[in-house]
Amino acid sequence: EGFFGTYPFEKYGHVLTRNWVGGMEDQSLTVLGREEALSGDPALLSHELGHQWFGDLVSPKQWSDLWLNEGWATFCELLWFEHTNPKKAIRTLKTWRKSTIRLAMRSHPHTLHKPDPDNLFNPNLVYNKGGMVISLLDGFLGRARFMKATQAYLAEFGTKNASTEDFQSVLTRSSGVNLKPFFDAWVRQNALPQIAWDVKTKKEGKGFRTTVTLRQVNGHFPMTAALDLLGEKAEDKLRLMARFDKTEVTIEGHTSFKPQRTNFDPLRLVPWVPAEPASK
Repeated sequence: EGFFGTYPFEKYGHVLTRNWVGGMEDQSLTVLGREEALSGDPALLSHELGHQWFGDLVSPKQWSDLWLNEGWATFCELLWFEHTNPKKAIRTLKTWRKSTIRLAMRSHPHTLHKPDPDNLFNPNLVYNKGGMVISLLDGFLGRARFMKATQAYLAEFGTKNASTEDFQSVLTRSSGVNLKPFFDAWVRQNALPQIAWDVKTKKEGKGFRTTVTLRQVNGHFPMTAALDLLGEKAEDKLRLMARFDKTEVTIEGHTSFKPQRTNFDPLRLVPWVPAEPASK
């Protein structure tokens, strides 16, 4: 409720069945396999509860908008782990990242915007990549602005059907950020940003100023990622954040140590690949 607003129904319950069903949300009620339910799997329970807002309060306009259900419910797993188990949250992001990279590397012909009609519930696509894209959007806008925009979306389309275009439109209007490049890059195609960077360090007073220029060489993929400046000692580290609101961004860091190397996306939490060096 702190993220999305008041729970939208009078009550919430669970039905347990001896048959294996995993989880299946229904409005105000989730059906769970007995074994899965009694295991207390927090990912499953938070996922199905998230569906009360994303799926039952706002339902997809077409089957092609299914990622708005499953991507959001999958992202709710991350929100729970951020609160209870930060290490698990990192592992969850890494799983989504691998799925997103795997789809792009295999030149998967389907996208979040146009999923495979013969495999609508593809776990790598509508679940893992869906969760990854919601997470990327959260990082790009910032948590406070993102959740304010999300609440505006739920308020406008609550008890109605919404499309990907509706979601994009409300978030753009609420956040004040043009999100067409984001949706074009992450929702309407299966591709990865190819990233290159240049580093320049110079002495400045008693320390050093390092300027890092990062470039997405194959188009614009709006996202936010960390970059570490590292020195000779283990404690010599400064973490910077790069926000790709355009294809080339520059960030600066001031350190008491001389940086020896850089590490982009050190925890490997966002999907990208290194740009191939230019041929000579």
